[in-house]
Amino acid sequence: MKLKKVLFWVLAVIISLAAMFYQRMTGPTYPKKYEITYQNEEYGFSLPRSNNGRPGAYPVEIELPEAFSANLVWRLFPTEDPWSTQEMVREGDLLVSSLPHQPPAGKIEYHLELMADGLLIDLHDNENVVIRFRGDVPAWALIPHVLMMILTVIWSMAT
Repeated sequence: MKLKKVLFWVLAVIISLAAMFYQRMTGPTYPKKYEITYQNEEYGFSLPRSNNGRPGAYPVEIELPEAFSANLVWRLFPTEDPWSTQEMVREGDLLVSSLPHQPPAGKIEYHLELMADGLLIDLHDNENVVIRFRGDVPAWALIPHVLMMILTVIWSMAT
């Protein structure tokens, strides 16, 4: 009987760790990755979905060669506000723009209009990236919160 309990707890820890890893890799705060092919060359970049408590305007930067240009198209989420468009500025190999800062729990949905040699490359497939803005959380509050979440998941799996 005791061995059975130990096995349940070990299995609970393994399943919990796998679920946490999966959430970390696919959750709503993980950057959205894109891969494009242009003239037989592959390019990859990612767009942020969380501002990590950073104050001020949030930079959006993608590394692409000179043949590319882009517009950053955004609006508050969830609204039906009109879209705002900003041209991304080239700084070396980077195309750079920024999203306006929002209060904690504020969200912006956005996408890029990417052009290569004047031709539009569709990236967003009718799905926009939603970035979440959050405030800075002190370690004294965050560490116990995360530990309790982990212990709760393990406990729920084991019982």
